[in-house]
Amino acid sequence: MRKLLRLPSLLAALFAGSLCAPAFAADVTFTASLGHSGDQIKTPVTWTVTKLDKSGKPETKPTMVQTGPTFHGELKTGHYVVMAQSQGIATKEKVFVGSDKLSHNVVLGLAHISLNMIASRGRKPITEPIEWEVYTYQKGKTEAGVLVDKSKGSTANFSLMAGGYVVRAKYKETTADLVVPLAAGQAYDYTINLYAGYAKLAAVANKKAVTKKVTYQIVRQKPNEKGEYELIAEKEGTTPNVMLREGNYLLIARYGKMWGRENLAVQAGQTKTVKVTVREGVGAPIVVSSAN
Repeated sequence: MRKLLRLPSLLAALFAGSLCAPAFAADVTFTASLGHSGDQIKTPVTWTVTKLDKSGKPETKPTMVQTGPTFHGELKTGHYVVMAQSQGIATKEKVFVGSDKLSHNVVLGLAHISLNMIASRGRKPITEPIEWEVYTYQKGKTEAGVLVDKSKGSTANFSLMAGGYVVRAKYKETTADLVVPLAAGQAYDYTINLYAGYAKLAAVANKKAVTKKVTYQIVRQKPNEKGEYELIAEKEGTTPNVMLREGNYLLIARYGKMWGRENLAVQAGQTKTVKVTVREGVGAPIVVSSAN
């Protein structure tokens, strides 16, 4: 007599079978080259492959270590960090191994930099898009470099030849420059602190709050050699908010034929309300675009 397997028993058997099934391992090959345009390295390379845990940190013990021009092995699905060492040069790269065969080339002689940003101390990393630009660095002249690479997102990752660079990050009305010396084969993680605060702007005319659109210009506190004020940010509205790096500024409000000015001091992590009294009259400051 044929014995029927009850449904609970069948489900239990299937579940047990799924637990016992081996995790899938993909065929992985790594090669190495010196520089982006360099040929594949034929001399021995020491490969150290370590799986990353759920928090993104390498596990204590390497998953696999090999020595040879090419790494070949089978790795389970997950994120890994691959370190390649050859001729006194080392570099690290993060890779993801899925279910398909993976071939990846690791470039030696490069430095890798990861970037994120916080508005001020104690704040969480910004999750909105940031414009990241990388320039060559000239000593004492952060604005004189040549654009090397750029990216847009809440974070950025760049692979660059060893040397000095300026990372320029633009977020809302703020711009921050960071000078970074990069050594070949090293990986760097930087968090840029904007030291930013907020200002809520308002205008008053004839002792009454202006309820129509006003143009607010935030400029450097001191004029340039020509007597012009360099623009940092511009807002339009009745009572707009503006995000600025910590420092002292001059706030100029324009409403029809009326204008006014007020000093503006911004402190990191603080919000300040500033009211500008506008009147008709000559002598309104000349505002030009900032050189930066």
